[in-house]
Amino acid sequence: MNVRFTTAEVAERLRISTDEVRKLCNTDELGHLRIGCKYVIPEEDLQAFEARSYRPAVAGGEQPRLRAV
Repeated sequence: MNVRFTTAEVAERLRISTDEVRKLCNTDELGHLRIGCKYVIPEEDLQAFEARSYRPAVAGGEQPRLRAV
């Protein structure tokens, strides 16, 4: 099944703004499809981005976070 996400859905999942999601798409850091003037992010591209961007937690109980690559 081809699950695809909007920029708003990706922004919520990554806890960043929709502008930041569009920036990631424009710099090809996040795989996407362009449909007209909208970006659509396939699930496998989002998962690959998350895998590349994951940072483990540091001492002191800080939660793991994603970082822009």
